[in-house]
Amino acid sequence: GVGSIWPTDKEFVLDLLREENVLVVHGSGFCPTYGRGHFRAVFLPPPEVLEEAMNRLENFMRKRLGG
Repeated sequence: GVGSIWPTDKEFVLDLLREENVLVVHGSGFCPTYGRGHFRAVFLPPPEVLEEAMNRLENFMRKRLGG
């Protein structure tokens, strides 16, 4: 599972930022109990920027999880 690759949600978001230049916020930064294992994203950029970010997120997950 994801937990075996990223021990914390913070490590996940840092890897995503380093590898794909997509910035999201680790959920445990908002709530250590209910936010753990999640991330938050802002959907304010123009649609084409969001599409590129989601494509990069998909690429990141495929590389890491072998999809």
